[in-house]
Amino acid sequence: MNQVGSKRIVFLFRTYNDIDHIAPVAWKATISGWPTFLFFVDKNLIDDYRIQFLFKQGAFQLSIPFLDNFLRKSEKWRKAFFVRRLLKWTLSFLLGTYLLRKHEIEIIVIEWTGHLGRGLSELFLRPARSFMLPVFSIPHGYFLWKNPNFNQVVEVGLKASGKFPDFSDRDWFKSYVVQSEEHKAMNVQSGMDPSKIRILGSARFCSEWTEINDKLMLRVCPKTDNDQRFCVLFFLPHWDYQVERKSCISLLKKIIEEPGLFLVIKAHTRGTGALSHEEQENLRNAGDVSFAHEDQHSPALIRDADLVVNFGSSIGFDALRRGISVINPRYLHRNKTFFDDSGAVFDTFDEAETLKMISAIKARKIAAKDPEEIARFLRRRVDNGGNGDDVLASYLELFAGEQ
Repeated sequence: MNQVGSKRIVFLFRTYNDIDHIAPVAWKATISGWPTFLFFVDKNLIDDYRIQFLFKQGAFQLSIPFLDNFLRKSEKWRKAFFVRRLLKWTLSFLLGTYLLRKHEIEIIVIEWTGHLGRGLSELFLRPARSFMLPVFSIPHGYFLWKNPNFNQVVEVGLKASGKFPDFSDRDWFKSYVVQSEEHKAMNVQSGMDPSKIRILGSARFCSEWTEINDKLMLRVCPKTDNDQRFCVLFFLPHWDYQVERKSCISLLKKIIEEPGLFLVIKAHTRGTGALSHEEQENLRNAGDVSFAHEDQHSPALIRDADLVVNFGSSIGFDALRRGISVINPRYLHRNKTFFDDSGAVFDTFDEAETLKMISAIKARKIAAKDPEEIARFLRRRVDNGGNGDDVLASYLELFAGEQ
């Protein structure tokens, strides 16, 4: 691939998911000789292992400590909304302009969001508009859905007005990156100009970053080394994404009760897939179960699992990339995803079939999915039609104006 001309670039990080999906692009920019800056627009995420890795590779942090503390405290001024807005608007021009000019920033990269972003993003986005700096909105997740009413918020809006959420303000970005034709079509239905939307592969799940990420993570297996039980790793989804919660809890309990199995449960990283205290206690009473902590990263858990149960989450790509079998219990939600009928996972349609499938895989009574079928699936859904080693470079080409 042709060398991309370097640009002075700042990446805005708001949440853990931003790091998941945006850090790979920041890494590629850094090692490609781009002067790369990071700014945390909400929580200070400096301790994350990927952020520390970026610093070691040569990235720099932008920060004005007194400003960060002051503005974050001002978010609590609920009774002074207009004062807070005026303050942020003014400081956006003054201090945002100072940061952009001092570091000669040429490009800004932010998560999927509206034209002013969230948290402290507008410190950069307001002056960027005045200076006509290009701002790119890139994925902070992966859009899996084939049906339009994929969560309760969208479903309520569609029922009430027959309309999708209004994304027309996102046309302000230089480009808005998605990972599939289906997601592009959904955003067009939400009012976006199709010419603004670019389809690239997944930075988070592409083969190039997967290899790097594997080297960075420590082993975090919840089992002891002498525990020979078959490890089933279950990823919880967003509960408000059309999930049959009672059926999900029932399946978890039945897996725990199965002899010779060890169940590890990982809540969704956005905090909307957590179990209640009562649910956790009921599951503990059913048998031996481990609840993964927030600092136990999903890819590391997958490496030490024998089987992954996943529906409604893109983490299934990570399991397939690492050669771990995936069960897709489709009956646990009302959504349709790219995993359904993909040939890369084991689809199940009720609790009994799911338990039977787990037992069959454990006993090796069923053949693993065809590696070529899995590779085709990943090429289409993650690697943008290629082998995954040029996905990150394609983002830099877009930023540099070479696409």
